[in-house]
Amino acid sequence: MGVASRDPTGRRSSGVRSQELGETAEGTFRDLVRLWLGGTGAPAPSTLNPDSQKVDLKVTLPSLWAGAANIETNWQIKSTSQNLPVAYVPALGAQCLKLRLGRADLDSLANYARSTRNLYVALAVQRRQVSPPTEMLNDPPVERFDWYVVDARQQLDGEDRDREYLYFPRQNRLNLATFSLLWGGLWVRTFFDPLGSQQLLAVPGLWTAVPRVFRTDGLLDDDLLRDWNFLLRDLPKYRGQLDDQVFKEVNFRLGLGNALGIIRSQLYAAAGSLDAIRSYCPEALYGTANLWLFARTYRQFMDTSYDVAHGAKDFNSQRLLPLTAPNPDDVPRILRCALWHVGLIYSLLDTEVKIILRPDHDAGEDHSYYGGGIGYFPWISLTDDQAHWMVERDAAATSGDHLDFLNEQASRPYFEYWQGVSEMARLLKVDGRELLLPDEPPVQMFPAESTFLRHPRELFAPQVAARVQSRMNAMKGRING
Repeated sequence: MGVASRDPTGRRSSGVRSQELGETAEGTFRDLVRLWLGGTGAPAPSTLNPDSQKVDLKVTLPSLWAGAANIETNWQIKSTSQNLPVAYVPALGAQCLKLRLGRADLDSLANYARSTRNLYVALAVQRRQVSPPTEMLNDPPVERFDWYVVDARQQLDGEDRDREYLYFPRQNRLNLATFSLLWGGLWVRTFFDPLGSQQLLAVPGLWTAVPRVFRTDGLLDDDLLRDWNFLLRDLPKYRGQLDDQVFKEVNFRLGLGNALGIIRSQLYAAAGSLDAIRSYCPEALYGTANLWLFARTYRQFMDTSYDVAHGAKDFNSQRLLPLTAPNPDDVPRILRCALWHVGLIYSLLDTEVKIILRPDHDAGEDHSYYGGGIGYFPWISLTDDQAHWMVERDAAATSGDHLDFLNEQASRPYFEYWQGVSEMARLLKVDGRELLLPDEPPVQMFPAESTFLRHPRELFAPQVAARVQSRMNAMKGRING
């Protein structure tokens, strides 16, 4: 939908120009989504039939792992060639672009938003305002508009909402980087949905375990950390009390949280003697990579590894993130962007990260080495449709075998963070601006934080990528020196 503006050429009515602008914006959004989701197998953005007048496009965000569902998102496209007014909105804590819609339109939009789980309004602000909309088609899609996005359900769900304007926080810029993170937030929220299911409410033994395993304060429940009995003995007892698929989902998610807690406890116990944490991470192969970015329990695990390494002299902290296909260009762009973000966060936690080529063997297996105290700690293996607990198996491989694997794969990097954002943009074949994040966290864009979900706020600070590149260059210099 276009927002009517005065035609500076005087040759067209503002109504015709507004319609052309809206059509150009919608077509550009389609082009960008196809670029961002390239290689995922996701269907092209589709329109509703009949037209709901509230949803211009439906976009399917792929799970990229058969153990999680695809995500349907609803989008309304607005466009303007005007400089919209900007004001600080205390309720949002942000400077916002103000898009006037009027009471009737906002009421209608709010009513529709309440009927669906998400309704994103994307605002396209024409960059070269004097150009007729049709001439913009000569420019690459990324050059035509500046894009902003807000989840209308979050903004309009409340009696104290504004009755005249829709607000777009200045930091809610939409590009490949923020679209990838939006995918990540929705992926993690959907992944943990089974732990809030009605079936689970009817099983008190499982329902009461959820807040013990997943704690917002990061504290560890000692009763669940003594051994692997909760994962291997207690959880299977509930198999007959849930549908098979629901049990499978609940079992994995509760087991995942419990296993991370046990590993955290082991790390803290061995902190005085540890001198290395090196891991090959099979989660990187699938949409499960988003767990590093938005899953609160994963962030707590990342913080634990930082805690035990911080201040230790010559501590070797390294993570290897494999690509899911032998040819890097066959790996979906949105997944490679997610791995880029994972590496930024880990790098800020003083960990060396390499995105590596897909191993020729054992790509889905866990390989790790905890030096000076633990050795190899069995964790998880992943296939394209399920997970397996490595702790259930006899560890035939020695710590030396895992070190050999880690050393071999570390010598096959696809990307290292001393190379910087320009090199990652080149590898992704996108304009470097597509990887830039705002200096402040978006507002009413990602799913709301919860027991399970936490926003990756540390990514939204001035010059994050440049600071990481500088830090990794210094680390590389010390190692080579």
